[in-house]
Amino acid sequence: MSATADKPIAAPDMAGLGERLSPGPELWRSLDELADTPEFRRFVDAEFPSIAERIPRLDRRTLLKLMGASLTLAGLAACSRAEDILPYIRQPENIVPGKPLYYATTLSSDGYGIGAVVESHEGRPTKVEGNPDHPASRGATDAIMQAAVLSLFDPDRSRMPLKHGEPAAYGDFLADMAELTSRLAGSGGAGAALLIEATTSPTMKAQLEALRARYPRLRLFQHDPLATPSGAEATQTLFGRALAPVYRFDRADAIVSLDADFLGEGPGRLAYARDFAARRRVRRADDTMSRVYAVESTPTITGAAADHRRPVRPSEVEAVAAALSAVLGGEAAPSALALDPAWLAATADDLKAAGRAALIVPGAHQTPFVHAAALAMNARLGALGNTLELIEPPDAMPIEGDLAALCQAIAARDIDTVVILGANPLHTAPAGFDVRDVFSQLKLLVHWGLYRDETAFVAHWHVPAAHDLESWSDLRAHDGTASIVQPLIRPLYQGRTVHEILAVLAVN
Repeated sequence: MSATADKPIAAPDMAGLGERLSPGPELWRSLDELADTPEFRRFVDAEFPSIAERIPRLDRRTLLKLMGASLTLAGLAACSRAEDILPYIRQPENIVPGKPLYYATTLSSDGYGIGAVVESHEGRPTKVEGNPDHPASRGATDAIMQAAVLSLFDPDRSRMPLKHGEPAAYGDFLADMAELTSRLAGSGGAGAALLIEATTSPTMKAQLEALRARYPRLRLFQHDPLATPSGAEATQTLFGRALAPVYRFDRADAIVSLDADFLGEGPGRLAYARDFAARRRVRRADDTMSRVYAVESTPTITGAAADHRRPVRPSEVEAVAAALSAVLGGEAAPSALALDPAWLAATADDLKAAGRAALIVPGAHQTPFVHAAALAMNARLGALGNTLELIEPPDAMPIEGDLAALCQAIAARDIDTVVILGANPLHTAPAGFDVRDVFSQLKLLVHWGLYRDETAFVAHWHVPAAHDLESWSDLRAHDGTASIVQPLIRPLYQGRTVHEILAVLAVN
C-alpha cells in the first residue's frame, strides 16, 4: 500500500468556484481591444491620450501595402553587388560546396618565404598548414602562419586610399604619382627616396634595380627593426663579403648553442626543428642521438630541449665563446669564467670527437665577435661544408643605408620625397630618432601598408596593401630557394601589391 493510501482524499473547496472561474476585467478588455469597440476607444483616450492620437485607423488593404513595402525596403538595404558576395555565378566543375580545395603558396616571415598549403572553402581561405615539399616548412607550421587567415579577414585593415587622411580614389593617387614620375624623370630621381622593409623577393629586387637604372639619383633605404647584421659583418670581415649560414642539424652529432634559439626563432626554425627532431629520434638499437649543449641568457625552446644547459649573463656570452675557442685549441680556459671549467672541457671533448659532425650555432642577436668565433671553431672542426653551409644572403637588396641614414639625408635637405613600402618607422624607430619631426619636413610622403598605422596618419598619401593571400609575388627561403606567392581570393578591400606600387613609379 502506498504512503498516501492511509490518508483520505480531501474534498475540493467548491465555495467561490464560479467567482474564480469568471473572466476578469483584463480578459474583457483584451476582447474589446481586438474588436476595437467604442468602449475600448474611450478607455484608450482616457488613459493614453497622446498615444491614442497616433494610432492609425487602417483598413486591411492599406495595412498589407505597408507591410509589403517595409519588407521590400528591408531587403534592398541588405543587398549589395552580387560579385562581392558570390565567388562565382556558375559553379565550376572542381568546386563542391562543403568540400575544401588546397592550394600551395608562400607566406612571409620577416621577409623570408615559408611554404604553405592553404585550405579553401568556396573561394575563401580558412586554414593554413605547412607544405611538405618546401624546404623551409617540411610540412610544419606555427602560430604565425596559422594567424595569416585571421589577418586576412581583420576588420581593422586599411580599406581605401587616403589623401591627407581623407578617403580618395585610386585614380587620384595615380594622377599624383604621374606628376611625381615626371619630376623624377627630369631630375634623374634627385630628392626622392624609397624606404622598404626586409624582403627576399627576386621580383622586387629586379624592380628596384630597374628603378635605379631609370632614376640614377634615386636613393634606396631599408628599415628592419629586428635586423641582426652581426652575422653579415662577421663574414664580411672573414671572407670579404656578406654570407648567410645554413645549418644541417640532421648531420650533427654534437651541437653547441651560444645563446641561439634555432628551434623557435629565425626563418629556418621549422626546417631546423624537423632536422633536429629526426636526429634525436631512435628507431633501431644501433641508432644514436645528437647531444646539445646550450649556453643562453634567456630561457628558450632550444635550451629546454638541450641535454646540458648553462645560464649566463648576456655580457658573458663573448667570454664563453672565447674560452671554448681556447679550449678547442688546446689552451686552458680563463679562471674567471662564469662556467665550470670541467663542463667546458667536456663540451670541447664532445666537439673534437664529433669532428666534422660538430656544429656551433651563434645567436643571431649576438655580437660580430661571437659569430666570428663560432665560424672559426666550425672551420677548425671541419664542419664547414657539412653541418654548416654559407650561401649568398637571400635578403640582399640594392640599398645604401638604413633609417638613420635616411633621416640624416632629410635633415640635410637632400631628400624631400619619400615612398615607404610596408615599414612603420614612426612606431618602430629607435628611441633616439624623432622620425615624426624629420618626416614633417618632407614635401611628399607616400605610405603603402596593410594598416593605417602611425606612419600612415602623417603621410600625404596612404595606399592599402594587399595581403599575402591576395597577392601574386615570390620569396626566397632561408636556404635561398625561391617559391611563388599566389592569391587565394580577390582583394577584400582596395589593396595593391608592392609590385603594383613599384610599377606605378616606373611609368613616366
